[in-house]
Amino acid sequence: MRANWTLWICIFCATVFGQKNCTLTKDFDTAINEKNFEEASILWKDYLAQCESKTESEFKKGEVIYTASIENAKDPKSKKIEVDALLGYYNQYNALFPNNGMEMFSKVAFIMYSYKDDFKAEQIKKAFDLAFKEKKESFRDPSYLLAYFEVQYQNFYKEENGEQKLLTLFFDVVAKCNVNRLKFSEFSSEYDALQQTMQVRLKDQLNRMSLDAFAHKADDKDVSNPFWMQGLVEALAKFCEMDPIFLTRAEQSHQLEQNATTAYYYAVALKNQGSLNKALTYFDESLTLEKQGKLKSDRACQVAMYLLGSDNKAAMHYLEKAQIADPKNAKVSLLMGEVYVNAIKECDLEGKSAEAVYVLAAKTVLKAAAADKRFAAAAQKKADEYRKNVTTPNGKKTTVAVGCWINQTVSW
Repeated sequence: MRANWTLWICIFCATVFGQKNCTLTKDFDTAINEKNFEEASILWKDYLAQCESKTESEFKKGEVIYTASIENAKDPKSKKIEVDALLGYYNQYNALFPNNGMEMFSKVAFIMYSYKDDFKAEQIKKAFDLAFKEKKESFRDPSYLLAYFEVQYQNFYKEENGEQKLLTLFFDVVAKCNVNRLKFSEFSSEYDALQQTMQVRLKDQLNRMSLDAFAHKADDKDVSNPFWMQGLVEALAKFCEMDPIFLTRAEQSHQLEQNATTAYYYAVALKNQGSLNKALTYFDESLTLEKQGKLKSDRACQVAMYLLGSDNKAAMHYLEKAQIADPKNAKVSLLMGEVYVNAIKECDLEGKSAEAVYVLAAKTVLKAAAADKRFAAAAQKKADEYRKNVTTPNGKKTTVAVGCWINQTVSW
């Protein structure tokens, strides 16, 4: 009997204190859901003590315990202890699961940045340097990237030759944003906001002369990186759009990666250098590849504006594409009205034919209000402007067949 009792004790101890693959109890999940962090903390400590080996799926549940302890700390000293505990947890996470897909490296740096009063600036910079250089893939959260930028900005802007370093920093972060957009599309708007914030901070460094020189001297390593090049080309389009280096880099970017964005900027660069006919080939490629309806519509409208007055038939063709891509784009109808009016001179229309086109233009711009009520006033004003060119008395029904490329019968 005693032997059986001793055997049971040994089995119990081995089970409780030496489990190789144990899991957190359901009580832990319940406590977390009920925000009973005190009970959850006790269960977490038991898990750490009892489980000889741990799985990543279970171990990552502990993060909420440490973050809750920081939030519930009653004084600065207690908070510092809890912050250190969280950093210790992240370091242990990295040690246990070195190939983890979590953001542990960037989280360590971000936590230190968030509680910067408790750490030396050099410690924070070192943590970010390690995270960005060694584990760049861990930077998913846009706020982590912004923190990295801010830390580096504070170091570089004080340096005598810091301008080039700041531009390098900017394009390194932009390249990471471009990579992340493909993986984490839910953060796209946040990445856009991040880039705008950085542009504001670096408005002096992104002026034409500085960016032009930087674009000319870009390293071979960077020039061969499609995500880095896309960021550079986007900046050149905004700050150096008429500079030949924009065309050079835009062409290289498109050769590296043929997508809707690179095709679009290459087309813009060609247009800016006077090669509109060649540019249209790449505008078409961009519109074909673009998946976002709103962006596709906006870009098609932009192409139509380039053609307005010189080739109104082609301009209308792009506006029709824009309308299909985004029926709620009210600017399409307003631009169509302009195209029709421009066609009067292009097609040598006179008399009733010209009046018919003015009526058609007026009817067309009023559709902008149906697409977006915010454009109702502007649409009505434009329609009234076009109607002033119609001399046919009210009440007299008129129907005119308009030829040229318009090919429509208009009644009023």
